Amino acid sequence: MKFLKISLLLMTFVINSSFAAKVVIAGDSTVASYAGEKQGWGGSIGKYFVSGTQVQNLARGGTSSKTFISEGLWKNAVAKKGNFVFIQFGHNDQGKGHTTASGTFKSNLRKMISDVKKNKGIAVIVSSPTRLRFVNPSTMTSELAPFANAAREVAMSEGVPFINLYEASKKKYIQLGEKSSLSYFVKGDRTHTNVKGANLLASLVAQEMKKNSKLRTLSK
Repeated sequence: MKFLKISLLLMTFVINSSFAAKVVIAGDSTVASYAGEKQGWGGSIGKYFVSGTQVQNLARGGTSSKTFISEGLWKNAVAKKGNFVFIQFGHNDQGKGHTTASGTFKSNLRKMISDVKKNKGIAVIVSSPTRLRFVNPSTMTSELAPFANAAREVAMSEGVPFINLYEASKKKYIQLGEKSSLSYFVKGDRTHTNVKGANLLASLVAQEMKKNSKLRTLSK
């Protein structure tokens, strides 16, 4: 009986270990981890992954798909050789005019996907969460829509998983209403989430993961 129990424990360990993976996250301030109340979803997503998953959040505030590459941050991310590499840009591509949605933004994402594939990893393209800007109770502004659509188009054409965080976050904030949604953001800020908001966005990413066959084994 004792031998049987030990064998079962070893089998459980082997099975669980087979699902262990390294996840690398590249993105901007809406994804990055911080020491204070301001938090991006990258610091909260780990709780939604299967046990044993290693998560390295390399997202950096102020970056776009362009500057993440030009500043050498992407090279560092590639060097980590993640089994899964989550990639989310758009806020600074649009807000700072670093790229165009139909041009350089797409080409930058394609480069990132290509680099991940060379390492035998799976690139996961995530569209940016919406900013908390309402036109009316049932409609939000759409300045990020071209970049969200471009991200989806690139993911589809390259055959990699796509997490539609833009639409998921927009739907959630409309459901909650503007007043309630404000409690998920840093005070006086409609772009950057607090700890509560980061957890909410991470949960939305996790829900989207369950819809993709390539990501289900990574999600609890």
